[in-house]
Amino acid sequence: MTPFYESDRVLVWCGDCRDVLRYWTQPVASIVVDPPHFGRDYVSDLETGARSWQAKEMAEWITARLEFFHGWIPACHQMVGEGPMWVHLQLHQVFPFQSTAYWDRWMAQQAWQLSSEEALVCLCQSGRISPTAITHVRAHADLNKFNAPKPVEWIKIVLGLSPDGPVFDPMMGTGSTLLAALALGRQAIGIEIREELCQQAVERIEAFQHDPVAA
Repeated sequence: MTPFYESDRVLVWCGDCRDVLRYWTQPVASIVVDPPHFGRDYVSDLETGARSWQAKEMAEWITARLEFFHGWIPACHQMVGEGPMWVHLQLHQVFPFQSTAYWDRWMAQQAWQLSSEEALVCLCQSGRISPTAITHVRAHADLNKFNAPKPVEWIKIVLGLSPDGPVFDPMMGTGSTLLAALALGRQAIGIEIREELCQQAVERIEAFQHDPVAA
């Protein structure tokens, strides 16, 4: 495979992370990822009471979600080792991390409601993300407006709680995680399935490398 973009501090792959991670991995210090929020039809029906889902439909939806997570979480776990993986999730989507046997090996350090739409879950085997650190992030929740892209300053706070070293985002969008990593002097690695978003990320990265203050 050929990277979409590569420099001394940045590596960008264009493709489905589930495919890319079959052929490429490397050790990283931390991972920040905002998975796609699919399943909105179910959530809308649940919230509005428009219709009741049958057991078979619900089972298929849960199966699809678990298959999706299983397609990239194990490879990411191997890459990050005992480091933290910060995962943005809508609150109704947190349940796969807490209620299935697959997640028994992980420790959900903390999940808190930052808005009515989304939570931030830290999956960390080492237990090095302390309750004090969690409180620190929560105190800065106003920095995160839950738009895409995520605010770079918010991601810098999260990375500040993580070990120094390469930062990886397997669903990088327009590259906010990579910009935050660069601003902290770290190597930045990302994967994005949409080529136009890869291009936007590269433009942001190159602008930052040319003039960090202006970017």
